[in-house]
Amino acid sequence: MKRVELRQVLNWVTRAPRFRNLSRMQQSLSVFVIPSRPFSENHKFDRETEPESVEKELAGKHKSPMVDYLWGARGAVRKREAEQREKESEKAAAHKIIEAASAQLKAKTPSESFTKVTYPFATDTLFREKYVNPWGKIRVGRIVEDLDALAGTIAFRHAKDDDMNTDEYIIVTASIDRIVLGHRPNLKDDIDLAGQVSWVGTSSMEINMVAKSSWTEEPWMSALFTFVALDRNTMKPAALHQLNPETEEEKHHFHLGMERNNRRKRLRKEKATTKIQSKRKGIFGEHDHMECDQDVSLEASAQSLYNEAKPFLDLPSLAPRNIIRKSDTVVENAMIMQPQQRNTAGRIFGGFLVRRAYELAFANAYMFGGQVPRFRELDEVVFKKPVDVGDLVRFRSSVLYTTTHMHGQPTAHIQVDAIVTKPETLSSTQSNTFNFTFEFPEGTSLRDVLPESFEEAITIVTRFQCDLYQKEEDERQRFSVFK
Repeated sequence: MKRVELRQVLNWVTRAPRFRNLSRMQQSLSVFVIPSRPFSENHKFDRETEPESVEKELAGKHKSPMVDYLWGARGAVRKREAEQREKESEKAAAHKIIEAASAQLKAKTPSESFTKVTYPFATDTLFREKYVNPWGKIRVGRIVEDLDALAGTIAFRHAKDDDMNTDEYIIVTASIDRIVLGHRPNLKDDIDLAGQVSWVGTSSMEINMVAKSSWTEEPWMSALFTFVALDRNTMKPAALHQLNPETEEEKHHFHLGMERNNRRKRLRKEKATTKIQSKRKGIFGEHDHMECDQDVSLEASAQSLYNEAKPFLDLPSLAPRNIIRKSDTVVENAMIMQPQQRNTAGRIFGGFLVRRAYELAFANAYMFGGQVPRFRELDEVVFKKPVDVGDLVRFRSSVLYTTTHMHGQPTAHIQVDAIVTKPETLSSTQSNTFNFTFEFPEGTSLRDVLPESFEEAITIVTRFQCDLYQKEEDERQRFSVFK
């Protein structure tokens, strides 16, 4: 029997009329990235002699086309640098490393890391199908997944040196500080996703990104990610190139990044107290457990909330109809992390975890509110521990609180915990926590959430205060990545 190579079969399939759009889509990917300095040309890996490279190449094949391309572009740069190192003698390489040591901390401009990708929705129907949701709108979870890949590429561009022999950093996602949706785009228009480094500390950097429709300069989505550079050998934080902002806008974002970093440091050292000045409807009427005229600790505010809830926990038959126990809002699922979900480092892609958490939170909000919700924002996602291939991960979502006035219309604030569970050892570890906000049409009646323990009250009050602080910061500093 004649052997037929898989590559031949794929060539025959892509020549078929029904798959011609796929070929055109793959060809169009080569023009998606428009950096300040273009990436190297596409290259092919030798599957027999470079098994590790093949594993990295295959990692993106099961993701969205955009993730696949961005990871491939990074791989091309690494391959080019490896080839350059092989051409030079060890003596010359060592000499260049010594010379490069003094250049590693030279400042870079934000524009040097600028990267832009384009979604060809207007002309490529097959491509558009990958990003449409059941209601004909953009599938936000897919875009969020792509944002993580784009942010990683931007961070990589800032961290790497021009010198080919300089040991590269390991760049990891530390947190997703914020993703905000301004309005829903029309999928009949091409969409540009672009961003650059906006602030750099010693070993961490903020990545600021926006999404725009091709016909306007007004962004419809903004995102802020924080990445950390680690030394490849010691896995300890590594020093980064400092940032030299040039334009007024770049200086503005750099200043905001510095303020956010100082606030994070302050909160780590001090026990947070707050004065809540914004009126919020309480769980049991106009009396508000979170409103006060003097500074109070989180514990005191949480205790007040729990004290109000306890009588109705003990006497549920007398509880108002507009309240619901927090445990009754829980929706969860579990899944085994498959090899197809890994990143180029061999661990589970953070963007995949965010997408899974978003889709579960969306479903929870849909069931809770009784209407199709509209995603508003994602806040403060901290990647506490990595997730490996083969891990059993439970995604557990619950509604923390609802409000009608914080954003001008009914909103539900949903938390999703990603928990790595190991049945063999009867153990579980929290890997990530995701905080989502969903909006509902004006007039939607949302129940108030009843904490069933002091610990739950602490979680609710903490999230409320963080959201309130973010809202006040937006108003005070006029911070909006939509501008």
